[in-house]
Amino acid sequence: MPRVREFDPQTILADATQIFWRNGYADTSIEVIVSQTGVSRYGLYGTFGNEKELLIAAIRHYDETMNQLLMASLQDHEASLPAIIDYCRTIAEHAKDETFCAGCLIVNVAVKVAPHDSDVSAEVQRIDRKHQAFFYAGHSERTNERRGADSYRCGRVCIDNGFTHKGTGANGPCRHGSRHFVARR
Repeated sequence: MPRVREFDPQTILADATQIFWRNGYADTSIEVIVSQTGVSRYGLYGTFGNEKELLIAAIRHYDETMNQLLMASLQDHEASLPAIIDYCRTIAEHAKDETFCAGCLIVNVAVKVAPHDSDVSAEVQRIDRKHQAFFYAGHSERTNERRGADSYRCGRVCIDNGFTHKGTGANGPCRHGSRHFVARR
């Protein structure tokens, strides 16, 4: 008879997401997740697969959570530049909260893990394309702005609304758009 699962997978996924976000992938082993969640390694493997599969599930969970929290106004089909400004202000407010982990889990994974793993890279690129579509919709033809100016304008909006660019990534100049902006403190 198979064992009955003794934990809620969504709760463990949320906990694992926080652990990866706080510690980074390199410093998060299955043993760390086991010790901090109380779930057995067999339970984790049986539900999520290996550590990399758990990381991919965690960044998907993070993306869904952040989309609900931060990007709701950008998902409206009537979104425009004010929606992008609202997004930037919302991030600035969350960045002031000391319980909110530093940085973006997706950017952290994009810089530190994705260059070394094609599966993780593919997931980060999928999420990045989705985010670009939100921003593009925010200042598309409805606002009569030139298509080629998207990155510049979004960056300008972030800077004008209290953000500082974090600089270049580990692999060269920033190519990640607004996600490399952090609230000035």
